[in-house]
Amino acid sequence: MSIESEQIYQELLRLRMNQVNGKLSDEEQQKLDTALSSVEQRIEEKYGKEVDYNKAQEERWVSFHAYRNYTLQKFEPSRSLLDVILRRPASAPEIEDYFISFDDEGYQEETLQYYNVLKLSYLLEEQGMTCTFSELIPGTAIEYLINEVRLDQEDVLERLQNPKPQWSLEKLEQLSGLEDELEGDRELQDMVIWLKEMWRNDYQVIADYDIALKLRVPEE
Repeated sequence: MSIESEQIYQELLRLRMNQVNGKLSDEEQQKLDTALSSVEQRIEEKYGKEVDYNKAQEERWVSFHAYRNYTLQKFEPSRSLLDVILRRPASAPEIEDYFISFDDEGYQEETLQYYNVLKLSYLLEEQGMTCTFSELIPGTAIEYLINEVRLDQEDVLERLQNPKPQWSLEKLEQLSGLEDELEGDRELQDMVIWLKEMWRNDYQVIADYDIALKLRVPEE
């Protein structure tokens, strides 16, 4: 069994996603420490490597995808060899698949290390933001830039459409003391400026934690 499919790793992933939305309680922090220790032990057993997995995760990069003006384009089914021989069109699929397409200016990306994502999240919470970080910027630990989507996948379509950029922009602009708190932290300053610029220009933003949080054995 792979480590990633084990219950302890799934618990670690759950706690990490909770961590993005605010500082963990003492009980949750203890569970996180236990999960990290257990994963480190399993990595050592399976791969013969001693790692500081907390540090390894916190130093990895989170991708922020900004997009607008996307379209869903239908996959055209390919003809099989038998279709060619019998000179007939390709069979129609039971459920039609689509892929997500952006125009030339419809997609932008920014990155931030996971520990800085936590720092920004905690800072926004301390400033009194009236939503969680994941409500402001929806997050996923599943690779976001999917190749195909079905029209019956309501969760995917919902994620593409919400929250509205103006709503997210208003949540940040309500924090009157934010700029003073960011003084001296150029990385977070640049990130907040980028987010506001994206939302002002009607981009929606989603955070992709796949690289940061999925199991990866650090190289020596």
